[in-house]
Amino acid sequence: MRQSGDVYINIIPIKVGDILCVRNGKSFIARAITYFMKIYKRKRGISKDFPNYHHSAIVIDVWGVMYIAESVSKGFKIHKFDEAYSEKSWKERIDIITPVTPYTEIEAEMLCKIAVTYSFNITRYDFFNFIWQILLILFGRWMGPKGKKAENRLYCSEAVATIINYVRPDTFRNPSATNPIDVATSKSYRFL
Repeated sequence: MRQSGDVYINIIPIKVGDILCVRNGKSFIARAITYFMKIYKRKRGISKDFPNYHHSAIVIDVWGVMYIAESVSKGFKIHKFDEAYSEKSWKERIDIITPVTPYTEIEAEMLCKIAVTYSFNITRYDFFNFIWQILLILFGRWMGPKGKKAENRLYCSEAVATIINYVRPDTFRNPSATNPIDVATSKSYRFL
């Protein structure tokens, strides 16, 4: 039975720790990211048929209501689903991945607290990361900031990887260099 706080995307119930993988963006930034993700997939040997994701967000719970936590142009934010994405875009643009090993209640609570804490801090979007990601794709080496130094500015998939690594260390090898394709192909997650 559906509870008042339950959220369904494409008839699939989502839960804390699930990740939204977004594709088919129309903005210049989304198209640019998609272009470089195609190159990245080719260099990593990922099938051309694998979706070209350009954005990632993580599902959290705030006082019994499901929210998404994501890094957007105005910084790291949490929003209710209907404020961030229309139901039409859920069906056409969003795939959901879920942890292979479900989060324990303690892990889920910790993940939510970390995400909410980031939303209270002034965590700007890392536009410089586009340059670092292009260099990574072209040269195969991360030259951008790492660790705590990188956490003052976060881009979408970096934010997801950073939050998850606080709960489950080493899920993502280098959160600072993690892009939407890295998130979607993580062996710790599977598609719903």
